Amino acid sequence: MKKVLAIALASALLLTPFSKVLANSAPVYWEGYPSTVIMSVDEDTDIRVDSEKLLFDLSEGLKGGYSPLCRITAEYVMSAGRDTTSTMAFPYIGSLQSLYEGEVSITADGEEVPFSLFFGEPAEGYGTFSDSEKKDPQPFSSILQAVSKTDYEPVSFDADEKATLVSIDVNKTGSSSLMISVPMDLQGKDTDIIALDFNGYSREGDRMELKSWVDSTDTIEFLVIGDRFDVAVEGYIDATEKEKNDGFTYEISEDEVDIRDFLLKEGERLLGRSIADDSSQYWNVMAREVDRAIQNNDGFASIDELTSALYTDRYILFIYSVDFMKETSREISVSYLSTGTMDKRETTTPKYTFSYLLSPASLWNGFKNLNMEIRTSETEPYLLESTLGFENTAERNYTASFEALPDKDLVFTVYKSEKVTLSDRFNGWLSRSYGLIFMLTLLLPPIIVFAILFLIARAVWKRRSKVD
Repeated sequence: MKKVLAIALASALLLTPFSKVLANSAPVYWEGYPSTVIMSVDEDTDIRVDSEKLLFDLSEGLKGGYSPLCRITAEYVMSAGRDTTSTMAFPYIGSLQSLYEGEVSITADGEEVPFSLFFGEPAEGYGTFSDSEKKDPQPFSSILQAVSKTDYEPVSFDADEKATLVSIDVNKTGSSSLMISVPMDLQGKDTDIIALDFNGYSREGDRMELKSWVDSTDTIEFLVIGDRFDVAVEGYIDATEKEKNDGFTYEISEDEVDIRDFLLKEGERLLGRSIADDSSQYWNVMAREVDRAIQNNDGFASIDELTSALYTDRYILFIYSVDFMKETSREISVSYLSTGTMDKRETTTPKYTFSYLLSPASLWNGFKNLNMEIRTSETEPYLLESTLGFENTAERNYTASFEALPDKDLVFTVYKSEKVTLSDRFNGWLSRSYGLIFMLTLLLPPIIVFAILFLIARAVWKRRSKVD
């Protein structure tokens, strides 16, 4: 009996198609950010909105990440009851890495208006895979309070002090794997480290160690803030550091640098563009992240902190001023690109949803006559749903008008069809369940074969038992 079962099991295994199952790593849901209106920095503003034209243009077919880019243009006719200069702010959510000032156009009576950039805190609660929690927009007053015109003053180091940039040029001469270790004895020293090119870091008491893999030649660097120490370099076969590797040469050089200038230059290197015009704002973001890391990691920070600061989505304010004469209207226009939410949890092709916060416009001295237009794309030509009523006035064109500010914010979804059909939902389920179905197709045949062979083996065993 055991011999028969062994043969059956071997047969089942031989019939099992062993192959790798590669999953699709793209998300089925990606939440975008809400867009908003221009705001007055002065809470007691005398400015009123006499009319607004709001255009959501998807017809260009521009793509951004997991969502099409929507060009939003808000044209305001504004006036004031007295001669005044109004300082306005346009809140925008995005990363400093993806920030291109040219994407935002601000005009007054058709002429470009100069603006200043101010960077706020990260936009927490958005850009996630899940919509399980309600996302309340952060109040405009809170966004304003988080930005600063003055330079950030770090706690763990002085922005104006000098630091030592240590560069280690490594040349691998052997054939074995090479991991470079830089052990540091910081006993009795007041020293902070910012690592720039290292793969690993550890600390135990007063001993710190930086680690980096080297393929052939490499330059690895770190910044020493505070007390100096003797730099040592060791080589190992692997990360366990049990077997040394002497198959390399190295050369150490040290330069004195200004911390502020150094971090700003690193920011420019990571971004690939100049940040000189807004250096104070970039400094505030990067220095704060490095300072937090040094405090939280017992005197250590890395290039990851700088990268995180530049790549994290945050509130960005475009601040500008407009002059008004008493009872004289001015046309203010703001145009920019915005991403939406991609959702294919129910369908094979995504639905795209865009959000626009209308409610903050109630903070103006008055608001009336809102006209909105949505121009859809060739790939998603239909307005599937909206929180506000739109009329299909032309092919791929939807409009709505309101005498006063609506009591709801605008949320609308575009899709390839006029509605999500049962077929769409079924095909979407098949797409989402592809991995499960694929695994079943792999496992069911050998299970069935094994069951059949088992039944045959059992029958043969019973027959032999009766004969015996």
